[in-house]
Amino acid sequence: MDFDTLNALRTIHRLDTRLAGEEVSPVARPRLEACLAELRSAQTSAGHDAEALLTARSVFAEKRRIAAFGTNPSLHGADIRQSGYLIPSPPDDAGRAMGYIVAEVGMCSHMPPPPPNQLLRLRLPDGFSEMPVYAPVQITGKLTPHASARSQFLLDGQARMVSQWLLSASHVDRLDG
Repeated sequence: MDFDTLNALRTIHRLDTRLAGEEVSPVARPRLEACLAELRSAQTSAGHDAEALLTARSVFAEKRRIAAFGTNPSLHGADIRQSGYLIPSPPDDAGRAMGYIVAEVGMCSHMPPPPPNQLLRLRLPDGFSEMPVYAPVQITGKLTPHASARSQFLLDGQARMVSQWLLSASHVDRLDG
């Protein structure tokens, strides 16, 4: 699909959404409805079924949302070794040391966190000593599905940490010395 078609579909979606809301003034409504009708007509003339394409988009978006929160059953209970960057977090309710491991330095503070099915919440081993934020580490432990959502302060402010996994670490190796 070319840029103009994608842009027209985006505008149709936005207008549909706006017109479905109650905040459109009676003065603006006829103008927006005329614009919407013109865009739909142009897409039909170009051989595009705008409604079918937007419906397919909605179905695809829902599948992506479900996948972002899904876990891979073949990894449930797996013993794994994962490298990444440690983000310490406050202890859990039982007082155990917790954290997260992310793939790139700066994730969650300088850029958005990874999708929930790619962010690993860590239960660190007993006696674990503090490491600085974003220390490169290799974690060995058991991976289990466990949904969590927490806000915590990082370098640039609050970040919402949403994870579908818990990695109960048996061993933490620092990789930078």
